[in-house]
Amino acid sequence: MRSIEIKKHMTYWNSPKSERLYDWFANKDLGGGMVGAHLSHQIDFLHFIGRGSLQFIQGFSFIEVQQRFDSIRNVYRKHTSDDSVYALAITATGIPVIIDISASKFKKVDYIKVFTDKGEIKVVGQNSMEFHSFSGKDEIINIPLEYRINDYGHDFRINSFVELINAFYNYYYKGGKKEITTFEDGYEIQRELDKIKHIERRKI
Repeated sequence: MRSIEIKKHMTYWNSPKSERLYDWFANKDLGGGMVGAHLSHQIDFLHFIGRGSLQFIQGFSFIEVQQRFDSIRNVYRKHTSDDSVYALAITATGIPVIIDISASKFKKVDYIKVFTDKGEIKVVGQNSMEFHSFSGKDEIINIPLEYRINDYGHDFRINSFVELINAFYNYYYKGGKKEITTFEDGYEIQRELDKIKHIERRKI
């Protein structure tokens, strides 16, 4: 692999029709925020891809929307946790990664791109992935039935993600033993999350 790009944008249009309204994730005292709620999962994925803790991670989080609509109380409430985070990382195997996560954008974007010597794999759909080769050929890779998860909830990427993981194992480990996540893995992820600095934005 040459590099990885992860982008997840959830929508907020300053109205009750937004995708991400006020809930626990907008409350710092309840453990909310994009760093803990979403970046932690991306780092977990990078540990898996790189077979170990990150060599490097640096980034910052911030609050993009100061007031967010609470559909239960029918009022706007102050957003106290980070709703956006940008990060750069390098996996244990030296793969550079760029991560862009936000709950305050106007257009929904959700994908993982893996750049290889042969082309780009883009995880975007429920039952398929896109492959764009450097020769200019585009291909849709359908997910085999045995890898599909029917009860995937609202995360439409889950089936294609499972296929990507299985393909990774088959190629690099030739069907080798799959390791189980441990407490030590969780500790390392938290240690890396602590390197993301929260930036208080100045009002202009």
